[in-house]
Amino acid sequence: MPHLEGEDNMRKPRCKTKKEAREEFLEKVRSYVETWSDMPLKTPKEICNGLALTILALLDGCDPDFPNCDIVLKPHRDSKRFHKSRGEDWFESGMVINDADEIHSAYYK
Repeated sequence: MPHLEGEDNMRKPRCKTKKEAREEFLEKVRSYVETWSDMPLKTPKEICNGLALTILALLDGCDPDFPNCDIVLKPHRDSKRFHKSRGEDWFESGMVINDADEIHSAYYK
């Protein structure tokens, strides 16, 4: 609830904690699961695609009550060495995969 001037009994606004942010994010996802699980005229694939798209849109900041989130790759510390030894490509730690474009817009490409 926003802090309104003249309301002395209310606490002052503050930055939300990591725990609060995490719980708000998870609560959003839980609400999306409830919404998408109650779509009787949709096929299972349509429901899964709808849920995936909605979660990606949440990460992109499309929900007015939650900010966008970076998806940052954090491979295992031995991943680069392992893949190089096998002649395979690897992921670099710290790479943000949704900073250039909205990831939900790319979902159906």
